[in-house]
Amino acid sequence: MHALEARLGVRLLTRTTRSVSTTEAGARLLEAVAPRLDEIGLELGPLTALRDKPAGTLRITAHDHTITSVLWPRLLPLLRDYPDVHVDFSVDYAFTDIAARRFDAGVRVGDRVDKHMVAVRLAPGQGMAVATSPG
Repeated sequence: MHALEARLGVRLLTRTTRSVSTTEAGARLLEAVAPRLDEIGLELGPLTALRDKPAGTLRITAHDHTITSVLWPRLLPLLRDYPDVHVDFSVDYAFTDIAARRFDAGVRVGDRVDKHMVAVRLAPGQGMAVATSPG
């Protein structure tokens, strides 16, 4: 309240050691915003339900091989248990600025990590063989 009063440049509450009451300006403000407080409360209600169980979209950028061999096997049980969680994969082979592109995570193969990033190993080193047949 002190911050709001400072921002508005007017006292909204009269405070004593025994009580708190609205000033004339405070009463006018309360009368104006009270109907909207009910609307805000109605909007906030469903949001508090989100803290009870995981929900929403998880955006991940990764190589296609990493998605199929590492991420999907680990995410499928989670997605079965939490049907309100969705995964949006973006296949990308470059080092993407995950914050600027609003990804929740970026998964890469190898040890190259920008010094400002937090890295967690998801799987032991995995070899991959690529073969082709002549002609």
